[in-house]
Amino acid sequence: IVAPEANKVREGLAREDLFTVVHDLFLTETAKFADIVLPATSSFENTDLYTSYWHHYVQLQQPVIEPCGESKSNVEVFRLLAQAMGFDEQPLRDTEEEMIEQALDAPG
Repeated sequence: IVAPEANKVREGLAREDLFTVVHDLFLTETAKFADIVLPATSSFENTDLYTSYWHHYVQLQQPVIEPCGESKSNVEVFRLLAQAMGFDEQPLRDTEEEMIEQALDAPG
């Protein structure tokens, strides 16, 4: 929907030789083309840091419910993929809280 030349994107996603995995909270138009849809958590289930286009504040999002079913956050999916592929670098093991602290401590 948001990609330029959306019809070409749809044609590409509909190819028989393409295996597609989507990680999303909703059954989006892209997810409908997927061979596998991995359930994603919502912002109600994640620890995250948000910024705004309108002010210079950052906001800490803390989970208010446990993840539903087998849903996983983006961070957890990346961490599990890294482990499965044998990557063991420290940044891939950092918790959400550690990543937020690092982002806030970064010069810039």
